[in-house]
Amino acid sequence: MHYIGESSVEINPSVNAYVDPNIYGYNFRNVQAGDVVTYNQKEFVWSGGWRLLGDEGSYAVKGSIVNADISPEAAISQNKIANLVETLSSKVDAVEGK
Repeated sequence: MHYIGESSVEINPSVNAYVDPNIYGYNFRNVQAGDVVTYNQKEFVWSGGWRLLGDEGSYAVKGSIVNADISPEAAISQNKIANLVETLSSKVDAVEGK
């Protein structure tokens, strides 16, 4: 894959998968598989037509994930939560009658 540039026209694969992105110095007649262009923070790759490769809104940024982003069925290992195993190992169990 190789980055070509920022498209000056909207790319929407379900509507115009074969649109010329109108990038200065890029001749669309010579389009090749693996050409990557961007438009409105979205990345598109040519594979016989433009296909959405990625979207800035689809990336997780370290520190940006909140509790609501995690599915209750995620079954995250306690070892992956910083200091949780150590904290729980020093926990005092309830004493019956107290």
